[in-house]
Amino acid sequence: MIWKNILIGCAIGCVVLVIAAVAGIYALYKFYFAPMIATQMQVPQPVQSPGVVAGSGFLSQSVLLQDPSLGSVTDIVLGELDPAPGLELGIAGSDGAVFLDQAHNVKKSVTFSSPTTHVDIIDVESDGKCEFMNRGHWGCDASLFSHDGKRLWEYGGRPGVNDMCAGDMDGDGKTEFAVGFNGAGGVHLLSSSGHRKWRQPDSNAWHVEMANATADPRPEIIHSNAAAQLTVRDSQGAVMSRTQLQAYFSSFSLCKWPDRKGAECALYAENDTIWLLGFGGNTVARFDAPDCGSLGHARGTTVRLKKDEPEYFAAVVEFKQWARSLLYVYDSAQTLVYQEVLPESSASIAAVALGTPGAEALLVGGDGKVWEYRLKTPTPAKQPP
Repeated sequence: MIWKNILIGCAIGCVVLVIAAVAGIYALYKFYFAPMIATQMQVPQPVQSPGVVAGSGFLSQSVLLQDPSLGSVTDIVLGELDPAPGLELGIAGSDGAVFLDQAHNVKKSVTFSSPTTHVDIIDVESDGKCEFMNRGHWGCDASLFSHDGKRLWEYGGRPGVNDMCAGDMDGDGKTEFAVGFNGAGGVHLLSSSGHRKWRQPDSNAWHVEMANATADPRPEIIHSNAAAQLTVRDSQGAVMSRTQLQAYFSSFSLCKWPDRKGAECALYAENDTIWLLGFGGNTVARFDAPDCGSLGHARGTTVRLKKDEPEYFAAVVEFKQWARSLLYVYDSAQTLVYQEVLPESSASIAAVALGTPGAEALLVGGDGKVWEYRLKTPTPAKQPP
């Protein structure tokens, strides 16, 4: 009888402890973690209100394309992308893609057969008929889609894909794909058919690209990692160099500098600064970028806004967590001449020759749309009567 009472007392005590623990966790979440999460996700004041922040008389903005079926526009490419004669302007989004002719009429529309994250337009077989590479991210494996939007293959698994890029690493004319994994998943190289050729260890390969980091015409793999190191790997995955940078290095993109014929650089935003780096970690150029902070993904391009004048540099810094982006334009002296808060995530930017001979338009992708920016034409002064 005594032991029975003891067991009942212990059981009641355990139940009380569990209830107290649950209540304590709930109170901790409600009064500490929930307000903290809400504060962290709140849109910062500098990017709350969309609109032009600086240089309001510099550029004009119009909508080149509006098509909600695209999803978030992630890549804009002008080239031979379709078997039909002539150049196409290819616009890829998270849900599909369109090809426009020179008059901006839709030549073809594509819907992707399965979910994607960030899609790039690539030509796997160098035959003038493009495919679509889904770079993947955590809950969405990386994949390749045909010209018609059908998934050809998928690659992923635990601990989750962070990113994928493409290029011909061994010079045999066939495209390979490098995949960076989260956690201790490392870096993998895939064949054009999506089969793994090798795997090399690394921790949190946040972003991967292929570019010429050496005199060898074949590209190397460039990636970031948990240690914020700019890492260069050869065609077998061996580390050629690792560089610790002065600002944290995670999400980045590729950009040619100082013009379209220049060398490729790594571009990223950190500490209210946009950095262009050589693949040895040397600073090639840096731009003051007010309000861009340290949480955005930067993409950029040089753009010839006016015939016979030096190229400008334009960059868009995307903040997915706040559904906002910042657009910056700099002149050839690296002076900020235009800044705008965009009202959504903008994951693509391109300079394309459209209409005006010798000059280019700046195209920026948004949610189901593409904005077109040009130099604003001065209003002629009224002549006195």
